[in-house]
Amino acid sequence: MQDVHRADELEKLMAELSWLRRLAGALVRDDNDAKDLVQETWLVAAEHAPTDGRPLKPWLSRVAVNLVRMRSRASKR
Repeated sequence: MQDVHRADELEKLMAELSWLRRLAGALVRDDNDAKDLVQETWLVAAEHAPTDGRPLKPWLSRVAVNLVRMRSRASKR
């Protein structure tokens, strides 16, 4: 039963992948960095996606923005 629920969550994430690619491209501009950002965001979402019924797009957006901020801070050090 838990595997079915997990498969549904991953399917919802896959449905947002093209939107996430466009967002990542707007956030970082470089194509390779955008691809990396999409992958990192997707990995975080696969592990920690909200299960309480919150909308996925705003949550994914926040994850992506936070990852960009973390990268920026790390590069300034």
